[in-house]
Amino acid sequence: MEYLPPKYKNINIPVYSTTRKKSKVLTVSHFHKSIEVIRVNDGEVECSIGTDKYRCTKGDIIFIPPYALHSIISLNENAEIQGVVFKASLVVDENSISLIDKVLNKDRIKEPIYRLGTEINKNIEKVFTDVVGVYGNDTFTYELDIKSAICKLLSIIIREYYANNNEMREYDRLIPVLNYIKNNYKEQIHTSELSAILNICDDHLIRLFKEVISVTPMKYINRVRLEEAQKLLINSDFSVTEISFMVGFSTVNYFSKIFTEVFGMTPSKYRKTNILPPKT
Repeated sequence: MEYLPPKYKNINIPVYSTTRKKSKVLTVSHFHKSIEVIRVNDGEVECSIGTDKYRCTKGDIIFIPPYALHSIISLNENAEIQGVVFKASLVVDENSISLIDKVLNKDRIKEPIYRLGTEINKNIEKVFTDVVGVYGNDTFTYELDIKSAICKLLSIIIREYYANNNEMREYDRLIPVLNYIKNNYKEQIHTSELSAILNICDDHLIRLFKEVISVTPMKYINRVRLEEAQKLLINSDFSVTEISFMVGFSTVNYFSKIFTEVFGMTPSKYRKTNILPPKT
């Protein structure tokens, strides 16, 4: 990955551009607390965000919410992507951060791809181009210009994902359950445990999950476990068997089966694919 250095070093907004060369991996699987917007400049790529995969072509724009595990591989020789990474705190005060974090929470984002030709794609493309253009400028007003461009970009994205008040209230209702899952995913969790937290019946909880997050509670639990397994496969030396138990799966065979169904490869192959060889 080739990072383009800004003219002024005091603002941490890396802009990167990378093309496929010897490796088909454009970005290895990783996550960060920043917001990232990626444009496919050329060719065709496959973007993995959490447990979901998206096939994107030239002109498509990808939104990566904070803390979402993501990676991109090229599907042809001329594939090229370019991205902007930034923190919302760059342009808004602390009082607004909590609301933005809720709106852009990765559990709520159902469609992170802005396809070429759509209105949202056109709007973001213009501002994205402005951000990249300002980033390379050497002007007295650089700091104001880059913050202004980032503010516009953030505003468009927030408007895209801000739901009506009723949906936001439904999401708020689920937060205690989501937190319980994130704190206890290593253990066996039953739907009845989760519905008891909200004092509702199992069917009501399942409907709530489907409406807000688009999956059932059990599928969400497996999604959390698989995302944690991804991190351990890349960032630790634990064996596949050890990782399967560490993230809450009862057997390594079941873990491997579910992992392969979701990611199209075994955990071992995923580990080899997403770890870059050392530079020589």
